[in-house]
Amino acid sequence: MRFFGWVTVLGAVLLELWGTLRGDMDFGNSLWQVEHAVYLPLLFLAFHYAFRGPQDQASIGKVVIAAATLRAVLAVSLRRLLTPNTIDVMPTATTHTDSMLFAAAFCLCMALVLEVPSTKHKLLCAVVLPILTLGMMANNRRIAWVEIALGLGVLFIVMPMTPRKRRLLRKTLIVAPFVALYLLIGWDRTGGVFRGAALLRSLVDAKSDASTEWRDLENIDLIVSLRSSPVMGLGYGHRYIGPVNVEDVYSQEHF
Repeated sequence: MRFFGWVTVLGAVLLELWGTLRGDMDFGNSLWQVEHAVYLPLLFLAFHYAFRGPQDQASIGKVVIAAATLRAVLAVSLRRLLTPNTIDVMPTATTHTDSMLFAAAFCLCMALVLEVPSTKHKLLCAVVLPILTLGMMANNRRIAWVEIALGLGVLFIVMPMTPRKRRLLRKTLIVAPFVALYLLIGWDRTGGVFRGAALLRSLVDAKSDASTEWRDLENIDLIVSLRSSPVMGLGYGHRYIGPVNVEDVYSQEHF
């Protein structure tokens, strides 16, 4: 991870230099691109070099869970107390990045109770997970549920084949046909008990969700841009090339 962290940082520097060499670059927007590419690996590297290892992991986990719980309470408070019934006016309660915080804390709690199923960890999940769930519902971001699903999937894969994992695998196989039937019946429905099916459809079917359609249009433009310069790309500071004219919501949208 440390190796790939440095690869990402140096790659961003290389793309900045390439964009400069190509000429006629937008330097301000190039810095926006660099920041979005390097802030996560730089944060990882800072944690990697600052902490000693396993002896500090418990403290980090406590901070993550405490921060996520606090933000979830804030999200629910904003949604319920200050702006009731205003999803259309205020689609999210806190920030987009809180989705990652909520998902990380949720998966961390699940990992604790699965790996060390003590009374303390079960009590932690009983208290924290409902708060995080309400916080994610209040924040109204689909990506949080996707992150949880992916995180729990990875957790299940890396778990050793213990009797507990075998039981979970058997239960998953038993439940899978019912989940498939639920999705089949609820694919074209939008509310009630089929809200989960509607959420999944909105993530994969561009015709059902404007945000998903927007991402598909952006991907088309990015593919065309990549084909125009398949080895080095356009470099930072240059707008992407594409046949689809999507609305420029942000000044950086096409960079």
